[in-house]
Amino acid sequence: MTERFKKYLEEQFRAIPPTKGAMDYRKETLVHLEEYAQDAKIKGMTDEDAIYQLAIDSLGDFQATLVKFNEELTTRSTKNAIKLTSTMMICATIVVILGLYLALSLLHVIPWSTSWLILVGALFTAIVGALTIVSIKVARRKSFTIPRINLAISIILLASFIFLIILMLTKAPYHYFTFLAMVIAILVGDTIFAYITKSKLAFIESLFALIVTSALLYVMLGIAHVMPWHPGWLLPALASMSAVGALITMLVHRSNKKKAPKTKKKAPKATDVDEKYYTEW
Repeated sequence: MTERFKKYLEEQFRAIPPTKGAMDYRKETLVHLEEYAQDAKIKGMTDEDAIYQLAIDSLGDFQATLVKFNEELTTRSTKNAIKLTSTMMICATIVVILGLYLALSLLHVIPWSTSWLILVGALFTAIVGALTIVSIKVARRKSFTIPRINLAISIILLASFIFLIILMLTKAPYHYFTFLAMVIAILVGDTIFAYITKSKLAFIESLFALIVTSALLYVMLGIAHVMPWHPGWLLPALASMSAVGALITMLVHRSNKKKAPKTKKKAPKATDVDEKYYTEW
């Protein structure tokens, strides 16, 4: 009986686009049909064909139901997109207002005070939290551009807050190193994200991050007199040579891979993917 229900639903659900929501609804409908059939058997019915037909009839005009379901699903997706855009606009507005306040403070248009750091910290935390929520929702749809941008924005906010704390409370030298370290953190964080999400450009990004990071470290260590300028220049030089060597190795590996005999594989068609979706339970 279950296989008959599955076959029926596989045919019916071809009328709407293959989405995760549609698959979930298809599985829920199968459970409903199975429970209906089970109840009919408990009541004493033994004719399999009659039970099957009654279960199908219990769905009513199922084609119309599917059309309505698809429309609601599309509307829900549009609303989610609007919510996402609104959230991003709110975050951008907060950042702009906060940036204006900082600019006025730096220009001594309004007086400085250490107490406002609490407000800044709270605002930055709220923004980072909102960006994190948005990133998680977007990443679930296998889209990673916005999460990567949000990661960079979060690091910028964190670095800015650390810089303000150092500048206002400690008066430590080289406080501007915070922004150089911020660039390193963005590059390293984005590279790690690229590997986690299996981006095709992850390897190239890691080489770029290596070169820029080594150059910035060379500058910071040299300015702070932790490492002499000479032979400290070997740090970015060796990093660049390592990156070039890794790139050459990758290119040679790809070249050898292309020369190796390949077994012809039939390219999957869109219809094949759809068929798998419709028959997957």
